[in-house]
Amino acid sequence: MDTWTAARLSDCAFNFFIGGRGIGKTYSALKGHKEDFDKGEAGKLMYMRISQVELDLCTTDSDNPYKKLNAREHWGVKFENVPKSKAYDIIDENSDSVIGTARALATFGNVRGSDFFDVTHIYVDEFNPTEKVRKTPELKNAGYLFAQAYETINRNRELEGEPPVKVIFTANAFTLDSNILYYYGLIPLIQQMQKSGQKKATLRDRSIYVELCEAADIAEAKQETVLYKALNGNKKLINTNIKNQFNDYNLTLVKKVQLIEYIPTVQYEDICIYKHKNSGELYAARKFEQCGNVYTEKERGLFVRLWKSVLTAAIWERTIFVDNVNTLYELQQIINNPL
Repeated sequence: MDTWTAARLSDCAFNFFIGGRGIGKTYSALKGHKEDFDKGEAGKLMYMRISQVELDLCTTDSDNPYKKLNAREHWGVKFENVPKSKAYDIIDENSDSVIGTARALATFGNVRGSDFFDVTHIYVDEFNPTEKVRKTPELKNAGYLFAQAYETINRNRELEGEPPVKVIFTANAFTLDSNILYYYGLIPLIQQMQKSGQKKATLRDRSIYVELCEAADIAEAKQETVLYKALNGNKKLINTNIKNQFNDYNLTLVKKVQLIEYIPTVQYEDICIYKHKNSGELYAARKFEQCGNVYTEKERGLFVRLWKSVLTAAIWERTIFVDNVNTLYELQQIINNPL
């Protein structure tokens, strides 16, 4: 899987690659940038991880993402801490040059006044991290944080006739519960792509490219390796690590219903929550209804105080269903982040 070439050919600013483990997403992105940088066809790279802990680990010799490339290509790429900061320079020891910078999204707000005119590409590695990282308070709004970071890096390039900074996002298919995917409105698209078997999508008007990466030859071979033999065909791990299928339990809450069987109960902005006339089951959908219990954004705090426990319990007990997964994640964002 060559993410660098695919992003270049997409002609989009924001490129999302989601795929199984070990198929070359990171390897190809870092290799492609270094080769183009050496030829003068790319500027510096900003290597970005979600949390500062992840970034700090990646900058050690043992976890250096360039380690295999250094060995195979005889490179000498390493990370050096920028004094009195949480940032790193990416150094090519062979040419004694700085080929990029490394930052954590969680702490990027500390450098919003910096000038990144020489950065032409951003590589966000593992943008959909583990649940422990994903649920940290500062990263519940990772999509917003990245948008602000991009504004800082990109500045007025397009107004000055220059191409925008190109972004490559890569991740494994752990879950669709990603604030970045949510913020960019990509959860319903990816869900539909998985259902239909579609592998690539280009939203030209939004300069977004999405690819669900596959490497069939690697996938088939990996199932015969000792780990997956030892686990006796563990379906969940194979789906995530090899087959690139999301194991997202919340997807089971998406279904179509006959709204005539439900009564509008409460509405927050454009999300209406219905209650089944007989079973009491809840259903949330984006639909304006004549409902006597309506809350606006200004009344978010009151809505959360009155409805958080009910909705949280319903999600946990699987007694609420939704029209699409984006509605569910937006509802969760509302009740978990009161203004």
